[in-house]
Amino acid sequence: MRPETEGERLILARSVAGGAAGLAGMPEADRRVRGAFLAALLWGEVEDTSGARVAVHRRGLTVSGARIDGTVDISDLGAIDGPAPQVSLRDCTAWGGDDGFVLIATGASLLRLDLSHSRLSDVVAPGLRTVAETMFLRATVSGGVDLTGAVIGGSLVLSGASLMAQDGEAALVADRADIKGAIFLRPSGGHRFEARGEVRLLGATIGSQINASGASLTAHQGRYALVADRAEIKTDVFLSPADGHRSEVRGDARSRGTTRRSRMNGSSGCCARSAMARRRIISPATNATGSSPAASSRGGGGSGRASSASPSGTTAARCAVSPR
Repeated sequence: MRPETEGERLILARSVAGGAAGLAGMPEADRRVRGAFLAALLWGEVEDTSGARVAVHRRGLTVSGARIDGTVDISDLGAIDGPAPQVSLRDCTAWGGDDGFVLIATGASLLRLDLSHSRLSDVVAPGLRTVAETMFLRATVSGGVDLTGAVIGGSLVLSGASLMAQDGEAALVADRADIKGAIFLRPSGGHRFEARGEVRLLGATIGSQINASGASLTAHQGRYALVADRAEIKTDVFLSPADGHRSEVRGDARSRGTTRRSRMNGSSGCCARSAMARRRIISPATNATGSSPAASSRGGGGSGRASSASPSGTTAARCAVSPR
């Protein structure tokens, strides 16, 4: 495969030399980059003007401002020969539309993945492995993000991201994922993290904190906003106000069998140790108006939960302590 547009020619030259290709200043037609071209470049299947195949520099593929035409499918990249270089597609969107492009990275092994500020329709990456962090900083995903069974050597950064799944679909699936660092769902640059659809962490292991301060999680009708059954969270869960936003969970949250959580810090000072006899904190102590939860949700005996709306309602998160 050979480059067809000025944008593709620039990406080829810069990626071989170990530099970044910024396409934002180019005419719109020159910013068109085929998804198949990006995948072929990473696989070493792109030819230069002499007909010789070229390899991406060890610094990886770094592209910004591209208009991506078609799916970027890098499934199994680096799975056999060790981690492939980083893949950074920042501030990119789909060619000829506003829905965003599709990234498929099933079973890929990368040094790092960065999709910050990009607009995507779906991210399909079960079994993804990254040596360092995986970044969705201020990204917009109109479908869902599938990281089932992923192993992320650093943090999963979704601060300021918007995950707007279709009705009945999950916004983020990280079942059985092993995230060595933290999960960041904080605001960034004036944008809060928003998820419409389930955020699912079934059986996931989080090596550090989950920081959802200022986040907004909204369930679809009849679904949960947050499901973290059997998750292992090594340190803290933060759901405090941040950058002028309160943490809000519109719908139910569930975390059966979640273990080794150090404490949860909510916006009204709600804090509990996982060592509390047979109890766990599920969600923060705030509602849409910032008032405190019902007393029953803070009681020391039995199980209690503050009054809240159904998953289709608009009541924000509450602090729920439930028996194991």
